[in-house]
Amino acid sequence: MASQCGSGVCTRINGTTTSRCCGQCLGGQVCNATGGCECPPNQVLVAGQCRKVQGQSCQSGAECESANCEVSVDGQNRCCAAGCGDPSASRCAQDGAGCIDQRGGVGAECAVSTDCQLGNCVDGFCCDGPCSNACERCNAPGQEGLCAADAAGTPCNGGSACFGRNQCLPSVGQACTLATGCGTGVCIPSALRQGDEICCAEDCGAALPFCSADGTGCIACIEDANCANGCNTQTGQCNAGAENGSACTANDQCVGNRCLVHYVDPDDDEFAVVGAATSMLCAGVGFDMAGFTTRQPGAADLTDCEEGNANVFPGQGVDFPTPIPGRTTRPFDYDCDGQEASADPAKNLIQDCRNEALGECEDRGKWVGAEGVPACGEEGQLANCGEDSLLGCTSFFGGPSIRPCK
Repeated sequence: MASQCGSGVCTRINGTTTSRCCGQCLGGQVCNATGGCECPPNQVLVAGQCRKVQGQSCQSGAECESANCEVSVDGQNRCCAAGCGDPSASRCAQDGAGCIDQRGGVGAECAVSTDCQLGNCVDGFCCDGPCSNACERCNAPGQEGLCAADAAGTPCNGGSACFGRNQCLPSVGQACTLATGCGTGVCIPSALRQGDEICCAEDCGAALPFCSADGTGCIACIEDANCANGCNTQTGQCNAGAENGSACTANDQCVGNRCLVHYVDPDDDEFAVVGAATSMLCAGVGFDMAGFTTRQPGAADLTDCEEGNANVFPGQGVDFPTPIPGRTTRPFDYDCDGQEASADPAKNLIQDCRNEALGECEDRGKWVGAEGVPACGEEGQLANCGEDSLLGCTSFFGGPSIRPCK
């Protein structure tokens, strides 16, 4: 009884049915077996107040040695070594030793980013990174939680396709830019219009510089300006050039890719006179336009000296026994060299079969008799020099003959 304790207080010893005279115990302390004051079990004295140690149940932080009363992993409020904050993200261990992150680790399923320790909830899994670039995923089978590239060809960005992490690129047939290029094919000018580019299945070159509208192949043109003879926009091919003999102004206008100056040549001996009229005509290799020649007159060996007679032209190698009709000056000048002579040098000489200076035996002149060498077209006595086994080079009389010239 209190009256038995004098100035003390009769207090039951904590955890027993025995009472002792104690001094006045404050701050939640209780009387011990020696009559002194102490805190109840699992509590310690802090600044004159008994406070619960880690792991003990509590209602507020004021009850705890650490001043942290946190929700524990078992759902109870317990004194914790640290403040754990939002219990949906972190809770105290049952022994109060510290906080345990309640959010999912890499690979855990999640609904929102706060469900994950790293704050990255991607494609339904806690991810090892933000995984926010194009063509990245965090739910690849067997790699859940790891940011990886989408499978090649996975559709992205309105019709493009994936070709690696952060590589969402257009495919064949889709518009592209020269800066970014294409996932499949080559970015080149398209058949849609000048200035557009398309991913083309082929790498088009100079001969076929554009790509078809569907991107499947190369074409030559997309408008008339691309071709010398206009563009067939249905096929993407340049219209065929003009046939041989057609008027032209440039090589690429012709089937044979040759547009040449032609000089009027009425006798069609392939030589024109100076001042002959000209025309630009298509002329493929081997083509010969009747009534014209491509030889430019001017030089003596390229200029006709008698237009209207196909037998008269520079380089004529055939002798003629009759003069050029209508010609009064050098009427036998068939080869336009300004002279009248026979093609056979021996027919231009008095015969001298013994004169070795004149060359081989058969070249030592043809004409004999007092008349000497007859004029072109005139008759004379013709003989031939020939070898005789006894006499050597000697004359064999032939008889009268007309001297032909050119």
